[in-house]
Amino acid sequence: VAGAPVWCPCPNEVVTTPLFLLGVNPVYIILAVGVGGFIGDVLLYYFGYHLLRKLVKGHHDRLIEVDSWIHNHGRLIYVVSPLLFFGLGDLIMIISGHQGVRISRIAPFLFTGEIIRGVIGIYISMGLIQIPSFL
Repeated sequence: VAGAPVWCPCPNEVVTTPLFLLGVNPVYIILAVGVGGFIGDVLLYYFGYHLLRKLVKGHHDRLIEVDSWIHNHGRLIYVVSPLLFFGLGDLIMIISGHQGVRISRIAPFLFTGEIIRGVIGIYISMGLIQIPSFL
């Protein structure tokens, strides 16, 4: 379960809902989603730290806006980043790695955000949060 948010290109809810319906303890699901999401965030960070620095040597100016956005909003952005859609949270982690933000300073905030995401996933699975239908 913890590996699903890391390796599967799908939201955590795809994994949490069937497990919840099978009767798995919600606390275990939340912890698994939190750990898996955190591992995925750390891998993206190191991708940005090691690989993106080599690839984007001459295009540093393009990343300055994102870097200033991260610094303006502080560490709260790392709590919110797991909740962002369309890969924005992933982009924040990659840029953070590229800019050399210390992972030890943001790790507690990342893990908190992943736990919040897991809790929201459980509430969606329980039907307490309705997902709007756009059809």
